[in-house]
Amino acid sequence: MKNLLVIAALATLFASCGRSGGGSSSSSTYGTYTSPYVTANGFVSALNSVDPYYYDLNTLEKDEYDSLREDFFVYWDAKYNEFVAIDITYLRTLAYWDYYSNNQGLADEFRDVQSDDAWDYGIIGDGWGDDYEIVDHVGYDVFGDPVFEGFDTGYYYEDEEETMDTGLMAANDEELEMFNKASLYSQAFKLPSDKALSLVTMEKEVSRMLENAKNGELLEEDQKAIANNIKHFTGKSIEEFMAAKNDLNAREQIIDDVAGHLGTTTQNIEDVILPELLSIEL
Repeated sequence: MKNLLVIAALATLFASCGRSGGGSSSSSTYGTYTSPYVTANGFVSALNSVDPYYYDLNTLEKDEYDSLREDFFVYWDAKYNEFVAIDITYLRTLAYWDYYSNNQGLADEFRDVQSDDAWDYGIIGDGWGDDYEIVDHVGYDVFGDPVFEGFDTGYYYEDEEETMDTGLMAANDEELEMFNKASLYSQAFKLPSDKALSLVTMEKEVSRMLENAKNGELLEEDQKAIANNIKHFTGKSIEEFMAAKNDLNAREQIIDDVAGHLGTTTQNIEDVILPELLSIEL
């Protein structure tokens, strides 16, 4: 397990993180419109058309027909470097000012909504997950399709048809194995059970990623997923860890913060969790 997470941590140094940039805003006085027939794919394409050319592409990860949560789809948001789940019904009723109904106007308006939410809450999302929320890539189901967990709601976004019958039985067996391993990790690494389970999930995910690596290098999307997972696990990004290396006060603060986030001691963070499990030296 240790070797897997060491490789994972090193891979995050090359992940695409911390992108920035402002959305555009429509100020036409001709009237308000909606896009009642927009699809998940059409919306993501519209985001790519209105975002600056130097952004990475936004990508559709799971459409509204592939999620247990009705009418929600999941996409990779290149501007905020996050996976996002959003209600297609919410998008179809979101009003914007423009000359006519068009998906680009909708995409511009949603970028403004995200900017406002980031200003108000310090993070994108409506705060409750009713309309949209950040989601974490927490692993794969027994068929190899990605599973996402809502940051605000805790809801799982996974394929509906793959939770039935044989798939459900296999998932239950797999979950039992994961919980048993999490119990061992909880004791070994002095972590609460939920954090130990996150560690197990991360280990499993890295194993799959290593199998898909080309010439010893992880795929770009896997690098991004690992960076997000380590940030979710520790509460801090790789960039924040790197910035703390040469600043004693920042180093002490980040160790305190991670200890509080994981529910363990600063000594355990400094001696075991960061250097031994994640190969992060401060």
